[in-house]
Formats: sequence, structure tokens, C-alpha cells
Amino acid sequence: MKMNFLTLLFLVFILNACSKETFTAPAEGLEVKIVVSSGGCGNVKVIVINKNQTSRDLRGNVCDHSRGNSTAKTDEATFNRLNDYLHELELYDRVYRDCARCLDGVDYVLTINDGTRIIEQSIGFQNKGKGLAAFRKFLDKL
Repeated sequence: MKMNFLTLLFLVFILNACSKETFTAPAEGLEVKIVVSSGGCGNVKVIVINKNQTSRDLRGNVCDHSRGNSTAKTDEATFNRLNDYLHELELYDRVYRDCARCLDGVDYVLTINDGTRIIEQSIGFQNKGKGLAAFRKFLDKL
């Protein structure tokens, strides 16, 4: 009887270890979606970056039809710098809602997903807050 119970327990363990969730689970950790919007051209770019890959979608720019989308391995230094900015600017704790959605020039909308919560920040071009100018330059280079 004891042997049947152990066999059944072992079988359940093996079946759980081979479930589809193991193969389709999203990348663990931080993922940031960045939307840069500007004037009449709409979204200049949409970038989704996590530790494993960075995808760029430039098709939203209605003024430039030659742009497309791409996916590449994330540069570790870039990912670490992004994470540093999130902590330095307290983007996990402070709330930025100063976008006029392109009325003031360029707007940066960040959706931060750290695996436990999703935070949306809207940083306007005119915001002169501490470190935001350098952060916007960083986002533009992405």
C-alpha cells in the first residue's frame, strides 16, 4: 500500500513538472513598455524591454511609413541602466501624470511590470524634474 502511494505521488510530480506552463511562462522579472508620442505623427516608437529581449515597434509613426519593428537580445548594460533610472527617479513610488498627450511636444508613457504590480507613468517633455532630462535622452536612444 505504501509503495502504491509513493508511485502515485511520483507520477503526479512528473506530470506537474512537464506541464505546458513551464514552456509558455513569460520572462521573469522586470518588463517595461515605453511609448514615445509626438504631435501629429502619433506614436514615434513603442519599446518593450525585459532582461531577455528588446522589441521595437516603429510602425505607429504615420509620418514615416518606412519604419517597422524588430526584436533583439537585450543589452545587459542598457537593462541595468534602465533599472537604475527606475530606482533613482522613484518611478515605483512617485506618480507622474503630466502628459498632455502630444500637445506639449513629446510625451513618454512607461508601463512598468515588476511581476507583482503594474505601474503606469506619464512623463511630459516640459517636466524639468531632477534627472528627467537625462532619462528622456536615454529613452530616445533606445
